[in-house]
Amino acid sequence: MLGAGALACAIVAFRVLRCLSTPLLRRLGLYRYYSGRLMTMPAPSGLQLHLGTSFDFLRARDVSPRHSLRLLADGLLGICAAVERGDLPSSTVLTGTTYFFREATLRRFGLQPREPGPLQRALVWIAWLELCLLHSLARGAPRLVRLERLLAVRFTAAEIVRRRRQIEAWRRALERGHRRQHWDGVPQTG
Repeated sequence: MLGAGALACAIVAFRVLRCLSTPLLRRLGLYRYYSGRLMTMPAPSGLQLHLGTSFDFLRARDVSPRHSLRLLADGLLGICAAVERGDLPSSTVLTGTTYFFREATLRRFGLQPREPGPLQRALVWIAWLELCLLHSLARGAPRLVRLERLLAVRFTAAEIVRRRRQIEAWRRALERGHRRQHWDGVPQTG
């Protein structure tokens, strides 16, 4: 039983260290932000996408799903701009895993969701408690992350550049929904 307890403590320590090290890793350039929370970090096959770390999430004023969608759109447009400036090669492969966005939502951004591999599933299991906490904050009530909703995406930077207009249109629609939400006081769902 000591082995399981030690493993649990190691996982918690790693997650806390990752949270606390975010500002340093950002300054060192290991975490590169393309919007307020959409960031990349080096991965064996290219870059791994994250909608921020728990550090970013806990500091944010708005963690609602709609705002997260706007940050995703802004980040994807930031990736387009980086490719166009020559800061990011168009051949760069970007990968990500999400439980937060539905398949239809990912497709609106031009992303092709697929089943995550065993390593991606294992990494989500390691972060499960942290993800449940962040998901609960975003939804405003206690929530458990349902791992059967886990989806993976993989695309090149060039593919995102080709979808720029689609992403811009979706970003404008999200902004219109945000203004409507504040105008009539009724929350809009995404």
